[in-house]
Amino acid sequence: MNDNEVTKKETGLIIIGNGLDINSGLSSRFIQYYKARCANLGLIINENYNLVDGNAIQVEIMFPGAGEKHAIRDIVSVCGSDELIKSITFWDLILIYSTKISGNENWCNIEKMIFDVIKDLSSYLHLTLKEFILVLGYPEVPGGSSVTKQGLLALTSEFNEIHRKYIWFLAYIEIIRKDHLGYQGISIERFLLLELNKYEQGFLEYMDDEIMRKSSYSYLRSNSIKAMIDNNKNLTNINIMNFNFTCGIFDDIEDRSVELSTEVNVHGKVDILDESKIIFGIDKKSLDREGIKAGYDLTKTSRKLVMNEIKIASVLDNTISNIIFYGHSLSEADYAYFQSIFDYLDIYNNQIQLTFYYTNYLEDEQDFETVRREQVTAVRTLIEEYGSTLDNEAKGKNLLHKLLLEERISVFEL
Repeated sequence: MNDNEVTKKETGLIIIGNGLDINSGLSSRFIQYYKARCANLGLIINENYNLVDGNAIQVEIMFPGAGEKHAIRDIVSVCGSDELIKSITFWDLILIYSTKISGNENWCNIEKMIFDVIKDLSSYLHLTLKEFILVLGYPEVPGGSSVTKQGLLALTSEFNEIHRKYIWFLAYIEIIRKDHLGYQGISIERFLLLELNKYEQGFLEYMDDEIMRKSSYSYLRSNSIKAMIDNNKNLTNINIMNFNFTCGIFDDIEDRSVELSTEVNVHGKVDILDESKIIFGIDKKSLDREGIKAGYDLTKTSRKLVMNEIKIASVLDNTISNIIFYGHSLSEADYAYFQSIFDYLDIYNNQIQLTFYYTNYLEDEQDFETVRREQVTAVRTLIEEYGSTLDNEAKGKNLLHKLLLEERISVFEL
């Protein structure tokens, strides 16, 4: 190159999800956290992830009066170990008592669970727990003179309406939090958010322990990042948009054949434990689609507004020529982010390359085709969904074909 030539800056935006951490040896699947958390709470689960003793979570409750059923306000106290009482949250109860379907792990998708709870409680989220109890017709029923132990499952099993089970879960947690000033006289929505904060803190601590235990994690992770860089020789710079809670990817890459510019953790990160924050939440669009007017405090949009240290826009600039995905499920919960990126870079009109990498996560190598098909379906759905947001309907419908024709979209195994 002579003195008059200037190397064109081409930036690759690498968008990574939990598949990277899993492939690097971390037990970061949510179902693994669920198992570890149950163990820490002293709860024994079977191979189907249900409690071996369905009534292991118990309360002390007054005997009802003659001919009466147990009433919520007759709960005297909760039972269990110090660790269970200290650590259990409303969201633990939701997951523990959810219906588990063999081969389907959606039951342990915390973001789906958040949405389902908001949807089921949408008419009541503005109420306090006391108001909620009265609205559902649970009057103050005078109990008997003696106390008995009852399992939470037994107390709620007769209800077909799911929100009537939720009210018992809320009442159970309210007993534990009775001395917490932050829980006094608050709305159900605020109650759910405070409980989610506690649940997030538990996951943060779990991930911190995992990172400390897996000494090869950083090495394996950097190898995957390096492989993607090597497969895209045109790039001069790399930005990383990290949907995981792990961080410091650039710190572990020794070969600096490209400039490592910016790394952003979208939903928080495990860094300095006492100062770290992470976000579980739902996409606001999912509420809009269902016509739900409540629950905004539990959306990622709302959560991120108060975590203003996360500067996602810093990974976006007009030198980006490649968007590289790896290990992300491409779930609907994150479509808003992808739409913003695609809009910013105008992928319809600009020569932006889209590359989607995946790894066969199933144990049986014969399942490779299943994994590949899942990834292709997820990519197609993402592009078609984005196409539906374009102002020109005809352009939106042919977006995927346009990208294929121009050889600007591909799916590869890493």
